[in-house]
Amino acid sequence: MKMDILVIDDEELIREIWEDCLSYKNYKIMLTANANEAISLLKNHDFKLVITDIRMPEANGYVLLDYLKENNLNIKTFVCTGCLDETQKIENDYSVLEIISKPFQIEPTLKLIKDAL
Repeated sequence: MKMDILVIDDEELIREIWEDCLSYKNYKIMLTANANEAISLLKNHDFKLVITDIRMPEANGYVLLDYLKENNLNIKTFVCTGCLDETQKIENDYSVLEIISKPFQIEPTLKLIKDAL
């Protein structure tokens, strides 16, 4: 099934914000709470964009970024995190289009998403 965006964040409130914002703009989205669940979804669905948090229990964002990299999945990727101390590692080791800091501003972030898609 063709989807637009996969959002991965362990915080339910953040997932709800993403869902409200992206659904309002008519994007087809799926949401999940950790990288293991996201990887399962990636095996069964095609996404145009992945938006992931980094620090999550069970399986963090690096697990997902490694999976994307190791499997040569050319999916546009944004990282949305409150851990800006990890920005340099993300920029050096992974192909991400944007690193968005939490809390994020909705309108500028939606513009970044629109431009990416």
